Amino acid sequence: HSPIRYAAGDADMNVLGSVLAGGRNSRLYQRLVYRDQIAQSVFGGQNSRPLGGQFALTITAKPGVDLARILRVVDEEVARISNEPPTAREIERAKNNLEVGFIQQTESSLGRADLLNSYYTFTGNPGYIDQDLARYQAVTPQSVQAAARQYLHKGRVLLSVVPQGQTQLQVAL
Repeated sequence: HSPIRYAAGDADMNVLGSVLAGGRNSRLYQRLVYRDQIAQSVFGGQNSRPLGGQFALTITAKPGVDLARILRVVDEEVARISNEPPTAREIERAKNNLEVGFIQQTESSLGRADLLNSYYTFTGNPGYIDQDLARYQAVTPQSVQAAARQYLHKGRVLLSVVPQGQTQLQVAL
């Protein structure tokens, strides 16, 4: 579990998701796709819900790659961000990406309506926009590290999706 929508720690987890798996410059994408060349795609992050959040990563391995190898890299990167805060540049990039997404959402009438509805439903304040942006501005490398320590080391669910009949490819815990 991770923080619910708009709760303390939710913005930190969103930034953490961007640093770890938010696009081609993220740590896991750089390592798994570019450097080690063992994955085809990486994405994931904080999925804030009204009653509970979840932090999820989805990684598509290249054919023939042992999923345990990918899991080891993920565990190494989670340990690294838990032991050393992300760089100021990583935080800035993540905040910029999240801000661009926010701006894009507010460009359409439907996007604005969804945002106002979300604010009203979960905070009781349809004008929560300034507070929402302030949550992200308050995120620091240390707060992201603290969020990783708090939420990424509790129980996890690991789902291996493999071709039918090839159960030997799934990751065993």
